[in-house]
Amino acid sequence: MTARQALCLAATALSSLPLSPVRAEQPKWGASVDSGIKASENRRIGELDLFLPVAQDDRNLLFLDLRTNFDNLSQREGNFGLGYRAMQDDGWNLGIYGFFDRRRSSENHYFSQITTGIEALGPDFDARINAYIPIGNKSHEVENSTQVDLSGGTIQILSGMERVYHGGDAELGWRVPIFAADRNAEMRIYGGGYWFDAESSESVAGPRARLEFRLYDPIEALPGSRVTFSGELQRDDARGTQHFFGLKLRIPLQAETTARRLSPQERRMTDPLVRDVDIVTQSATISEAATLGGQTLSGVTTITDGATAQAAINAAGAGKLIVLNGTTTVSSQLTLGQGQTLSSGGSVITLTGSSSGKSVSFSVPGSSGTLTGSLAGTSVLALSSNSTLSGLIVENTNTADDSNAVSAVGISGASIIGATLTSAKGAALRIENSSSMTVNKNTLRASGLSSSALSVDNADDSTFSNNTISATGWHGTAFSLLNSSGLNVTGNTVSASGAGATALRMDQSAGTVSGNTISTTGDGDGTTNAYALWITQGGGSTVSNNTVSGSGQYGTALYVDNSAAITVSGNTLTASGYAGRGIQLYNSAGSTIANNTVTTNDTTTGTGFYTSATGLFMENSANTKITDNTIVTKGEAAGMNLRSSNNLTVSGNKITTIANQAIGMVLTGSADGTITGNTISTTGTSSHGIQLFLNANNALVENNTVTVSGSSANLVYVSNGNDIRIINNKLTGAGNSGVTSTGSISNLTVSGNTP
Repeated sequence: MTARQALCLAATALSSLPLSPVRAEQPKWGASVDSGIKASENRRIGELDLFLPVAQDDRNLLFLDLRTNFDNLSQREGNFGLGYRAMQDDGWNLGIYGFFDRRRSSENHYFSQITTGIEALGPDFDARINAYIPIGNKSHEVENSTQVDLSGGTIQILSGMERVYHGGDAELGWRVPIFAADRNAEMRIYGGGYWFDAESSESVAGPRARLEFRLYDPIEALPGSRVTFSGELQRDDARGTQHFFGLKLRIPLQAETTARRLSPQERRMTDPLVRDVDIVTQSATISEAATLGGQTLSGVTTITDGATAQAAINAAGAGKLIVLNGTTTVSSQLTLGQGQTLSSGGSVITLTGSSSGKSVSFSVPGSSGTLTGSLAGTSVLALSSNSTLSGLIVENTNTADDSNAVSAVGISGASIIGATLTSAKGAALRIENSSSMTVNKNTLRASGLSSSALSVDNADDSTFSNNTISATGWHGTAFSLLNSSGLNVTGNTVSASGAGATALRMDQSAGTVSGNTISTTGDGDGTTNAYALWITQGGGSTVSNNTVSGSGQYGTALYVDNSAAITVSGNTLTASGYAGRGIQLYNSAGSTIANNTVTTNDTTTGTGFYTSATGLFMENSANTKITDNTIVTKGEAAGMNLRSSNNLTVSGNKITTIANQAIGMVLTGSADGTITGNTISTTGTSSHGIQLFLNANNALVENNTVTVSGSSANLVYVSNGNDIRIINNKLTGAGNSGVTSTGSISNLTVSGNTP
């Protein structure tokens, strides 16, 4: 039940009670405010209670009870109550009430509850019972309380949790007959108990005793005033013994106008409602198993000697955290067992609670660890299914082929996190015939001819994120992905240097490549070229929001072939060398090239149009959409060179070329294209804004803005084509006369173009 539903129910029930509106001329019971303090050894509570009659007659009273309290522990609470009392002929007053409570605890957490209660107030005896029902969020984690515990050979995550308790209390009271019932003083004693509980928490239950000594009308000038002295003692296992002493003063908010004093039964109609002073909360320590890389850790083993390392790993068993301290040299391959974690001493790893999912940083005990070896044709460390390598330096110094630092072959679910892996000739990390791998926040380095820092073959549904991957050497590949699907490649920094080097290659692989920084430094030779990102047979992949650069001659930022329906969007691509290209797209029909920023920086002259640097070079890729890209070229190049690709949609692009003999956009042998809404600017002698060449038939060129400068430059140049419409463009400074045509042309429409 929500707070709103509970209050509506209470209001509906109370609205049917037999009451008359407050009589303006002479109400029997008036408004008042009680202020007081309760104090114990460790806690001091200030209280303020506003009592407001809503409706009354001679024997019934409906009232609001609005309270607030605060204490020296930075706790605050508000109580918003509605109550009803009725005088009985036998001298008893019967009451029912409900509150909405809202508390800010000392941990700065907020809790809410509904309080309901019934009472019977007699001349000599009292009885009451209350129920407390939490609503809303019933627990909060205590800030900065999470820690890792290694005691008892196990690994646990401990965290503080503050919970609100449901429960109730009840008490019986007796008027001590040391004063007559109609006197202005009385003493009452109470005895009862309370019980509170919460999920997965220790209950709070115990006895409670109270004493009240009350003086009526102690201030002669304020009829209806009261002073109450109180003492309270309670005990439970959770909080121990608690005692409070209190003082409360009532000030009436309107003068008493009745001709007679209220009887003892009448004045008890405005006694304070008695309930627990605040919402009950308790903080407890919650323990749960720690996981790393999805594997539950069950204990800790330490290894320092390469000669006995494998025996120690075998003896540890599944689920163990194995800590390597210092430099350990091995003469044969180590194999990590299933579910085991190998970590460096002194490293910081992120553990996850098995049930809560919360993360906590853990400093692994010991000194920084390095695992090294010179193992020819194999790896220093082999992983097993569901194992984890974390924070360790692993290196293979052997210069023979296939001498890897770490390998994962024929396994699944393994994780490599925060490690530094190096190979002299081979892969820093080799993954083969494995699935669901996680490679995160590692530094991977390889050197040597044709080496790969990260070599992956057949690793479906794997994630590679936030790694730094580099390779140096002729024809080296920093990151190679083969025969894999469902890949997630995000946030990595990948670089390769050396002639014909490739930073990231995907071959017969598909997935998402996003948010990476990818670069190559090195020359190609026109046959074997340097590619920053090379995707072949990667149909359906998404390449987005990457920063990709290629420097050196024949260097290409993004090279794609035989990858139908690939999406390339939001990338920043730069080619800086001779004949470099921002994007090359071959044999990849149905693709999307959108919202990219492409720059080529080569200014070499006399290279020939086909060889020169190009922003987007595309061939045999029909039905491709090229939209909203920004392309800048600086040499004898084309912003876009679109060849033998029918049914293209080219719209919303901004193309700028800065050189003689450059072309903003050229379609060669690409029929049925739609060229709309582009902004094209060329600067240089003998340049063209748009060129339609060699059977670019049935093309529509519409609503573009084309600007050229330099002698012998053409806004739109058409050569050898049929059924071409050039309409409604802004051809700066020329209008319709800005269209130049040569060769064999039929059905050329030029109209509506403005200067």
